[in-house]
Amino acid sequence: MAVGLFLYFFFARLIQVLFFSLISVVINLAGEIGLSYQAMFAIGVYALVPCSLLGTLVALIGKPLLLFQAVYLSSYLTYLVIGILQSKR
Repeated sequence: MAVGLFLYFFFARLIQVLFFSLISVVINLAGEIGLSYQAMFAIGVYALVPCSLLGTLVALIGKPLLLFQAVYLSSYLTYLVIGILQSKR
C-alpha cells in the first residue's frame, strides 16, 4: 500500500511539474531571463517542496480545508514565479 501511494504521488508531482514548466517557459520568454529548460524544471521541483509539505500536513490532520487546492496552487505559482525572476539577477 505504501509503495503504491508513493508511486502515485511521485508520478502526480512529476506530471504537475511538467505541466507547470509550460508556465515557466512563458515567464522565461516574457521576462527575457534566458534560463535553460533544465534550470526551469529544477526551479519547479524546488518550488513544489513547500507546497507538498503543506499538503502532507493537511492530509495528516485529516480535516479538509476549504479552498485548499486554491491555496496550494497559488503558493506553488508564487514560489515558481519568484524563483524564476530571482534567477535573472
